Amino acid sequence: MVKFKKYNCILTLLSIISIIIALMAIICTGFNFVYIKTYVKGFSMYPTLNANVSDGEQGDKIYINRFAKSKLNDIVVLDVTDNPDFPNSEYIIKRVIALEGDVVNIEFDNDTNQYNLIVNGNIVYSKPSTALGYNTYNCLKSYIQNNENDSSRINENGIIIKSGEVFLLGDNWNISKDSSLVGPFKYSDIVGPVDIIVHKGENSFIKILKGIFT
Repeated sequence: MVKFKKYNCILTLLSIISIIIALMAIICTGFNFVYIKTYVKGFSMYPTLNANVSDGEQGDKIYINRFAKSKLNDIVVLDVTDNPDFPNSEYIIKRVIALEGDVVNIEFDNDTNQYNLIVNGNIVYSKPSTALGYNTYNCLKSYIQNNENDSSRINENGIIIKSGEVFLLGDNWNISKDSSLVGPFKYSDIVGPVDIIVHKGENSFIKILKGIFT
């Protein structure tokens, strides 16, 4: 009788383990179906995201939610495979600054020596003065000047984001090639928002759990 009970206990334990393994397999399959994993390769989103190319290692790991709708301030990955402005790139990663119907501009504040990013008349970001790389301020002003005769694109307040468009900027205004240089992108070209970011030295499993349940 004792041996029979032990045998039943072992079978029960094995069943529980099998169920746990099956559930984990289902969860992993579902996670991989929803999320695309990739690594950051450039510095246009620095310091939010890091490429880590200086030490030969891969950059920050990111998980893109292919089914979520991208919102204002989201970090998103955009497919630029067919975009002539990015001939050597397949994907870029930027931040959503404005959506259709919004008007975007950047003004320099002499009192604070800062560039103010203005959306619909409101300051949403401020950056210290710099003259390196692309320089978002100069690029955007050039874009406005080059399109000033197009009333559907430019008004007295800045760049108009049309239906089906999105205005994207990199966090690193010194070097980011983005909407300040080439104008708004198609919203439909967004692969998805970055839901989970795993920085160098962080535990992927813990960050994934936090990303899912927060």
